[in-house]
Amino acid sequence: MDDSNAELTSVCNTAKSVWEKLLSVYEQSSGQRLDRLMEKFFRSEKELEDDIASHIAKLQRNFSELNDELRRVAKTTLLDLLLMSRIMSTLPSEYFEFKSVWESVPIEERSVSKLTERLRLIEMRLPSKSTDSTALVATRKKVFKKPERKCYVCRKPGHLARTVGRKEVNQKLKVMLLCVLWKVFQKVKCGLPTVEPLLT
Repeated sequence: MDDSNAELTSVCNTAKSVWEKLLSVYEQSSGQRLDRLMEKFFRSEKELEDDIASHIAKLQRNFSELNDELRRVAKTTLLDLLLMSRIMSTLPSEYFEFKSVWESVPIEERSVSKLTERLRLIEMRLPSKSTDSTALVATRKKVFKKPERKCYVCRKPGHLARTVGRKEVNQKLKVMLLCVLWKVFQKVKCGLPTVEPLLT
């Protein structure tokens, strides 16, 4: 016994009083424990990673602890029918059809072991989660590549005008401007000097 426990029990005269003192400090009162166990039993849900057998085992453990506390406090226990009902209410949606089948079984023939056995059979017949993820991979859409755009200055694909060198751009713009002017002056029929000396 450590020092803190020795201090707690230093005023106790008998072993029974020591035990009761330690219980009162470290264990919840019967009412609190009973409330906590009931809440734990009625709030429990099936975890995604749990299989049916382990889920039912967790519920059975909670149910057993609850019954032990009820037996100690109120001298009564809960029926297994309540446990079976709780198991059925925590089942995922894949087991929906089984619920109506189970309800057709007469109450006197129902047992937790029979319920577990039938649920395990259904679980084995259900498709596994890993096949669902591979199906998603197989149905992915193709990504289409955009066609390359052409440079509006040199009309070549693979780059844009902003990446063409400034000197080259100025030269191309001069040529384009001269070509446009040449066409305009051709329509007007006025004389123009030749374009070749300006291009060099």
